Amino acid sequence: MYRLVAIPCLLLSAVASGQSTVEIDWTTRHEVGGVSVLDRSVFLSLHGSTSESDWTSEPDKLEYLLEDLDVYFGRETGRISGTLRSSEEDPDRPGFVDPDSIAQLVEDWREGDLANPYLERYAHRSEVIVGAQVHPFWPDGKTEMDSGWTISTTDTADEPLGTATGDFMGRYLAQMYAEGPKEKPKFVEVMNEPLWELTTRGDTPPADVFRFHNAVADGIRGHNDDVLIGGYVVAFPFPERDDFGRWDERLKSFIDIAGEKMDYWSLHFYDFPNISNGLRQLRRGSNIEAVLDLVDHYSELKLGHRKPFLISEYGSQLHEYYRKPWTPTADAEILRSGNAMLMQFLERPDQIHQTTLFAIGKAEWGRRSDDWPYLWRMMRRATEGDADLSDDREGPWVWTEVIKFFQLWSDVNGTRVMTTSDELDLQAHAYLEGDVGHIVMNSLEDFESMTVSPAMVLPSDALVESVQIKLLDYPEGAPRLTTSTQRDLPESITLPPNATAVLSVTFSKAVEPTATASESRYYATSYLKRIEANQPNTFAIESVDVGDSGRAVLRLGVGRDHGFSPFPTSVKLNGEELAVPSDVRGDNEQADRQRFFGLVEVPVPYDLLGENNEVTVRYADTTGHVSSAALKVVTTSR
Repeated sequence: MYRLVAIPCLLLSAVASGQSTVEIDWTTRHEVGGVSVLDRSVFLSLHGSTSESDWTSEPDKLEYLLEDLDVYFGRETGRISGTLRSSEEDPDRPGFVDPDSIAQLVEDWREGDLANPYLERYAHRSEVIVGAQVHPFWPDGKTEMDSGWTISTTDTADEPLGTATGDFMGRYLAQMYAEGPKEKPKFVEVMNEPLWELTTRGDTPPADVFRFHNAVADGIRGHNDDVLIGGYVVAFPFPERDDFGRWDERLKSFIDIAGEKMDYWSLHFYDFPNISNGLRQLRRGSNIEAVLDLVDHYSELKLGHRKPFLISEYGSQLHEYYRKPWTPTADAEILRSGNAMLMQFLERPDQIHQTTLFAIGKAEWGRRSDDWPYLWRMMRRATEGDADLSDDREGPWVWTEVIKFFQLWSDVNGTRVMTTSDELDLQAHAYLEGDVGHIVMNSLEDFESMTVSPAMVLPSDALVESVQIKLLDYPEGAPRLTTSTQRDLPESITLPPNATAVLSVTFSKAVEPTATASESRYYATSYLKRIEANQPNTFAIESVDVGDSGRAVLRLGVGRDHGFSPFPTSVKLNGEELAVPSDVRGDNEQADRQRFFGLVEVPVPYDLLGENNEVTVRYADTTGHVSSAALKVVTTSR
């Protein structure tokens, strides 16, 4: 027997009072692609590694972060670059690294690793991504190593562009991790954000960079069969720009040229909360969903299957705070973006290899001046933030406000269970861990508070014994994390703008889910259709596995010029009219972006679904595209 734990009057009055509701069904496991257990090593990781002096010089903080808060290191891009710069040229192969030189450099690194007590102790928390930077890896004929040689620029059928870079990276990976305390990375990114420098701010054709990826991948695999290789590490994905011309030139072209040789797609997602004198360009919410669905959809059409994602950086850009001293309000932007984006990534546990919040240790290498520090840091001087700038490089190291991200998430673990909400701007997940259940709620509302009434489905013999509530909010712009405990589930909880709450509920006994909700996505046989006034765009979505019960949502990626609604005037599934929403996740307007690009989610009555389905989408005016179309189907066993 099961029961609903809630306050009936609150549930009945939710619509009238403007409150939102979220229901957590602890008896139903929610699996996506067969995955239901939260892997913290994938989703709760930090940019850095245990070989960095920032951390080895702060052993107490390192222990607190990794062991007390259960955090993992996610990415390292420095050592591989330093090794190439310090290497010698092969006298028999100009433009290639001397294998003996690599061996000696690796031995020097290994001596330092053996003296680092943290590498072996935290090896299980350091399966980091290794990535190459543009310089010195890009063969431009100009970037010199310390001894004066440059990487080969040859581009022939026998030696495609990037062959020498791939040979070095392959040898480095094979030798650096052959023995010793440092774990071999599982993921290798060919190059970090190459188009930002080479194409956006340079004149290199993207196709040359993508061919380079193929040659580098071949070189790495020539020495290693135990690493996964990906790219192209998209700095700021704007596929909708120039009426999707940017998509054709970049991401689509990358899939066309290098897709067969990549094991995953690597992207970076950053919000721009304040750019160019106050413009707001946020990715969190519908924009991220539209980008990921577009890549997924085309990958399936081009390659016959979707590939995993690696989100090796995410968070917030901080243009407003450039060339300024540290302030907690800058860290608040990282926290707002980080929590919202993480909630979205958690919806794809079967497809995401790694997510890494972008925040470095001390990052003194990135300091602009005595009082202009690097902005994305986990640690700062205790004296930073006061009115006296003269001592900002003195005093002990203390945590920045970014530590609150990991403190907030420190307890969340277990098996994901079913949650439902009546509000798109309320993100909600729940995880069950024996006799404790964790409910995570995040508000995508940027300017208004949200009141949420939680309700729970529980076995009749399981009682609530206590509830711990962590709330991260931003009074006067600065982060505040509070923790409280109470006897019962709260009748309602108020989430201030962009706030995140974690409710850890202790039950009188361990709860075991007895039902399953299995989620799958099905993409249409065509994509990226131009919108013409009053003309239907038709999509076929085939081979859908429809169970006896469940629920479904039609996901439409939409890119349109401002002044034109992203919401269709008509959507039909198998000839039946669907109710079109007037809201998307997060920012509905995207007014400060070049154009709107986001995901429109249309609820589908489950009994309308068939194995093969026809979707028709109609707009009243001409502009833009429907970039992707997919059915998200959740079949339930009860």
